[in-house]
Amino acid sequence: MNPAAKQTASPTRPLPLVIGVTGHRDLRPQDRGQLETTVRQILEQLQADYRHTSLVLLSALAEGADCLVAQVALDLGIRLIVPLPMPEEEYKREFTSDNARAEFYRLLQQAEKSFPLPPISETVGNAGNSEAGRNQAYALVGAYIARNSQILLALWDGADSTTTCGTAQVVRFKLRGVDAPWGPKRNPLDPVDSGPTCQVVTPRASVAEEPADAFMVRLLLPTDAAEQAIREIHPPFRLLSNRTAERVHRRILRRMDRFNRDVGRRWGVLAQRSEQSMGHVFSAATAMHLPASATSALAYYGVADALALHYQRWTLRSVRAIVLLVMAAAICYQIYASAEPKPLWLLIGYLATFVGAYLVYAWGRWGLDCHNKYLDYRALAEGLRVRMFWRLAGIKTQVADRYLSKQHSEMDWIRQAIRVWTIPAHADTASAELAAADPARLQLVLDHWVKDQERFFQKAAKRNERRARLFVALSSGFFFLAGFGLAVVKVSPLNIDLPSVSY
Repeated sequence: MNPAAKQTASPTRPLPLVIGVTGHRDLRPQDRGQLETTVRQILEQLQADYRHTSLVLLSALAEGADCLVAQVALDLGIRLIVPLPMPEEEYKREFTSDNARAEFYRLLQQAEKSFPLPPISETVGNAGNSEAGRNQAYALVGAYIARNSQILLALWDGADSTTTCGTAQVVRFKLRGVDAPWGPKRNPLDPVDSGPTCQVVTPRASVAEEPADAFMVRLLLPTDAAEQAIREIHPPFRLLSNRTAERVHRRILRRMDRFNRDVGRRWGVLAQRSEQSMGHVFSAATAMHLPASATSALAYYGVADALALHYQRWTLRSVRAIVLLVMAAAICYQIYASAEPKPLWLLIGYLATFVGAYLVYAWGRWGLDCHNKYLDYRALAEGLRVRMFWRLAGIKTQVADRYLSKQHSEMDWIRQAIRVWTIPAHADTASAELAAADPARLQLVLDHWVKDQERFFQKAAKRNERRARLFVALSSGFFFLAGFGLAVVKVSPLNIDLPSVSY
């Protein structure tokens, strides 16, 4: 058994919905109960709306709002991933009391993963002992959470701020995109990678005046003008409804939920095929020596590739069925039109085959949606495979930042899927840096990607050429014989009306 197949042993809800958290540290003690209730209702509604998808909370576990939301999420069985702005020993000094520090460690022990983010440079994102360095580290972790979550949950009073490390800045990151140096450099023609923010209006202990709309829930949406569109929402907190401004973001979550549903429903068929897909990339012996990040990416690739092949087969079956039924309908009609007397069964056969062809098309197009799913899942599988080989080659650039960047509407969910499926994106940075100096890993990339793709396309080109020639020959011969046969039937003596002779 391929070692990577162990990663797919539990296929239920493979793609998570990642919720990022930001908020005030100075919460008022009397507000904690109200905030916990509101956050719980929001998370429960997301679980109900996307029932095939598991939720993951991305939180830095800063004092206050981060820890409050993390505790509610853990109580609901939601997985917790903790990106730290600085090493743990240094981060613990940021907490103001022993109780807050104890809460941090208690939650950290329940997290599925935790990792410190590497500094962007010696001065940006490196906390050190300076206040500026710590602020830059907090800005870096806020940018990471904004970029790697589908929805940002902000416990925020709505007051704007010019600081680079506050809650307002993280909300701006989510609504307007993350620019350098906090994120990758973006081509001017590339669309902004932004998303929705769910704001719970939260009072602060350091501000005497309570907001007039305290504890109200708002959905902040990015628009084409990079301004926030605000909509007040109330229980049951349907965050992403069918309104025009929300359709793009809602479509992403629905496509991911649909993928999870397809994997869960067809896992009995996919289990063995996903292992076969992984074996086509790496043998079991080779996979045993891959780093953990490449092994998990290989497992994800196997699932997506097996599902893509499943829907490819159904697409081909549907096309063949439609072609055969249409040909049968045409033959029935021609014979019916030429025969005298006209048999009723031929007319019924013509109508039945024609309707059957339409029903097969409708089932494949709107019922199973096999062709679109095949294309989407194939694109997802290829993106995951590229991501795996990039990491082996020591390339730090994230595939989700570059893959299908010009197709910003239909393909958004694929980039999001690659991003959330490979969290933590920076946890294996050290191994990626070592890969550039490891000739063995580079040889793996050369043998199993570059040369393998060369062999594949050479073989595919020859195969497709043979198929094209065979198709032309068969189609030409068939249509010639069919046309000739129909012409013979048409001019046969049985169909010639002889003139009547009167004596």
